[in-house]
Amino acid sequence: AGPAVADIPPMVGAAVLCTGPLAGFVGLAVLLRLFPTCARQIGLRLPTAADLKAAAAASAAVVPLTIALGALVGVLVALLASWLGDQPPDPVTHATLREIIASPGAPSTWLTIATVVLLVPAIEEIIYRGFLQTGFRNLNPAPTRRTVVLAILGSSVVFTVSHAPIVDPHAMLILFFLSVAIGVAYERTGRLVVPIAIHIAFNAANVALGLLQSGPAA
Repeated sequence: AGPAVADIPPMVGAAVLCTGPLAGFVGLAVLLRLFPTCARQIGLRLPTAADLKAAAAASAAVVPLTIALGALVGVLVALLASWLGDQPPDPVTHATLREIIASPGAPSTWLTIATVVLLVPAIEEIIYRGFLQTGFRNLNPAPTRRTVVLAILGSSVVFTVSHAPIVDPHAMLILFFLSVAIGVAYERTGRLVVPIAIHIAFNAANVALGLLQSGPAA
């Protein structure tokens, strides 16, 4: 019948976790290398000093606001649950973050953190902003402000729904807000490094907060 999931070594599990995003990233890199015009159209290039400055400014504006909104929603949902006599929701709303907190010192956990913080944001932003949002916007040969707004909202809906299997329902609003903010930053700068940087900063902040709140490992 094969080994049980619990019998799989942690490093093997972490390697499997990395395989999908890494393969997708390599595939996208090859595709964009073969089609450099496509890379230019979606704003994928080596970042300049100005790109990094814009990325840092956007991250500093978006990430604290998103985390604060998430905390507010968490408090409101907890109050509602208390009023209804239900159990309060888990303050950790992401399944992968729960796994990281459960084994904070394991080598496989550090591999998972690296994947979640660095690899996943890069590939997701190439897909959702670079391809999807740009594709929605370019459905109109002469994009207008309305076209751009609809492209941001449409790609944000897809981004949010795609996370439904691993994110608690009340946190979906936060992901949608984050996605819209990232989409706006992408449209204003035209550089993928900006949404990638915001996404990296958001994931890193959530991992750091989760590990701090969990306290020292037993």
